[in-house]
Amino acid sequence: MKRVDMTGRTFARLTVLKYAGNDPHTGNAQWLCQCVCGRQVVVDGYRLRKGMTRSCGCLRSEVARRSIMHNEATRAQMQTKNCTEDIRFGIMMTRRRSNHSGVVGVCYDKKTDMWVARMMYKGKLVLNQRSKDFDTARRARMAAEIEYLGRTQSDALEQAIS
Repeated sequence: MKRVDMTGRTFARLTVLKYAGNDPHTGNAQWLCQCVCGRQVVVDGYRLRKGMTRSCGCLRSEVARRSIMHNEATRAQMQTKNCTEDIRFGIMMTRRRSNHSGVVGVCYDKKTDMWVARMMYKGKLVLNQRSKDFDTARRARMAAEIEYLGRTQSDALEQAIS
């Protein structure tokens, strides 16, 4: 089947700059596009034509931000709590129900038969360490908490109790 040149066409927020090859899995043409926000992204031609991809990802962020700001309950919570570092720390230190290790940020990976210690800080993954034993992973997480947050989970629990 002959490829139709889409260079110069605009789809939502994306303008096609040039052909970028074929997707090895689907065989679809890939196109290098420039988003209105300035980023460049390679997009599947089928997804472009069908309107499934409309931006580099900036549109999703804007829609999410707008949705949060239009949610009355969220806005009220943000105003009462003032979105301080303590709130972010509290969220970061909350153990999920799916966490069976008992330590926030430490989980067991069955596929690799290893313990994984992870920590996000200001939107970046600052710790992603694997180890054979649980204690090493726990110590790595604690060290990262002290380095980036200045305190550990046990410090936070003591503060909450008192």
